[in-house]
Amino acid sequence: MAVFNQIAILFILILTGWAAGKLKLFPDKAVSGMSKLLMDVTMPALIISSMQRPFSLELLGESLSMLGISFAIYGASFAIGAVVPILLRARRGERGVLGYAIVFSNVGFMGFPVIEALYGHDAIFRAAIYNIPFNLFSYSLGAYMLARDGKKPLRFSPMLFVNPNVAAAVIGFVLFIAGITLPGPLGGAVELAGSTTTPLSMLLIGAMLSQGSILGNLGKPRVWAVSVVRLLVMPVLVYFGLKATGAHGYVLLVPAAIAAMPVAANTPIMAESYEADSLTASSAVTVSTLLSAASIPLIAAFLLKP
Repeated sequence: MAVFNQIAILFILILTGWAAGKLKLFPDKAVSGMSKLLMDVTMPALIISSMQRPFSLELLGESLSMLGISFAIYGASFAIGAVVPILLRARRGERGVLGYAIVFSNVGFMGFPVIEALYGHDAIFRAAIYNIPFNLFSYSLGAYMLARDGKKPLRFSPMLFVNPNVAAAVIGFVLFIAGITLPGPLGGAVELAGSTTTPLSMLLIGAMLSQGSILGNLGKPRVWAVSVVRLLVMPVLVYFGLKATGAHGYVLLVPAAIAAMPVAANTPIMAESYEADSLTASSAVTVSTLLSAASIPLIAAFLLKP
């Protein structure tokens, strides 16, 4: 019940954002503006504030283990993301989008808030380390998956690997290694800005869902199948795969929790950028986010109990 209550709070905020969107309380371009605010300001602040921890060799070792686990899981996820769309007999234009949806979950807008709700602020440190490969891969190999089936070719640039969340994780980790604590007012401001990430993220997801026709996004059987893989199969595979290696605590729970999140919110934007199937991408985000209202409490109650 405690787990359910924490998740219910988040989904009440999503419903509030959806209602506000339907009532036209968001001005034009407010959703894209809020998304940029979250990705460029409040989420980096949350990451840095979560890494304001006294240095310890134990935590350093756990961080390096988390990073290695993340790379391994993403490697396996790319293989699953390549095979499942073929098994579902997806048409060529859909394969890249459905594969991207399987590999990349909504870490930023949902993963961090859910992990903080379940395990507290300290767990964000581990989640930020685990999330580094997401930021490296989603705009490079992930973009290639979409561009391969799209009409616009991928132009490789080192800048594909640079974004505020990666920078925040690097800065936070350097401060942790050096044992540097941000001075009072600055540290307080960073922590306060970061604390707004969870409510803003949930409201934003609701506002995003309000922009399209939910019923219009429910009619693709392959999207439902991929959503089940994303929400149920992936966290089960991650949890029991790590369990078999002897992993426990945050090293086990954080990767499994991130694997249980719905399709990454940036999927339609990325698909549109490379002129891939953005309609299927929007459907995957909508369906998986709606289903996650039931799947996340289920997975949390049976696998993710602290």
